[in-house]
Amino acid sequence: MLKTLQKVHKLPRSTHKSSIGVSGNKLLRIGIDIDNTVSDSYTDYLKVYNKKLGVNIQYHEIEDFYTLGKRYGVDFNKLNLIFQSCLVDQKFQISFKAYQDAVSIIQKWNTYGHLIHYITGRPHTIKKITRKWLEINGLMFENTTLDLIHMKRFGQDADFKKETVERLGISIMIEDMREIVNAIGIPAILLDRPWNQGKTTANVKRVSSWEEIDKIVDDLVSKIGDLETYPELPV
Repeated sequence: MLKTLQKVHKLPRSTHKSSIGVSGNKLLRIGIDIDNTVSDSYTDYLKVYNKKLGVNIQYHEIEDFYTLGKRYGVDFNKLNLIFQSCLVDQKFQISFKAYQDAVSIIQKWNTYGHLIHYITGRPHTIKKITRKWLEINGLMFENTTLDLIHMKRFGQDADFKKETVERLGISIMIEDMREIVNAIGIPAILLDRPWNQGKTTANVKRVSSWEEIDKIVDDLVSKIGDLETYPELPV
C-alpha cells in the first residue's frame, strides 16, 4: 500500500523513556530494526547467495547472519562481495516483502501515539532507498525517525544501536540480532530466528510473532509508572 510520506521532524533528545499524550495515553518511544524484523529481506538475500555460490542452504539452516555458518565452507570475502552488490541494487532493496502483521501493528501504535524510531545496521549510504521502502509499505509517519549506521564512526552494529537508543531515549527495542539486544541495556524483544539462538540477558524477551510483541508493548504501557526508569518486561 502506497502512502504519502509526511514530513519527518527530528525529535530533540529526551531523558524520558515514555511520556503522557494529550489524551492521557501513556506513550512509548519504540525502537525497531528493519531487516528480518519488519522486512523479510534475508529470504531474498539467501536466494541470491545460493544462486551465485552454487549452494542450496535453507533459511532454517543459517547459523550466522553474516557468514551463513562455518560448516558450509562459504568464502566470506566472496559472500561479502555479493552482499555489497545487493546493497547498492535499488531494485533489489525495494522488492523486499514486509511482514504484514508487523505493518498493521506498527500502524496501530502510531495511531495510538507511540513514537516509532527505526534503527538499522544498514549503511547510511542507502538511507534514501530505505526510507522509500518504509514509505511504500506504510511504515513512515509524522515524527518517525530513521537512523542508519556510519561505518567509519562505529565498528560494530551493537555500538551504533546502543548509542542511538540512549540518544533517542528509546523505551523498548525490537530486534533479530542476539548480540545487539544483549548489549544495548534496555528492555528488548528478540524475534526468534535461526541465527540468534543462544542465551540472552535479563532485559530480553524472545518471541516468535508480532502478536506476542504487541501484547508485550500493551502490558508495558499498563505498567508505566516512574517515567525516569525502564519498566520490567512482562514474563
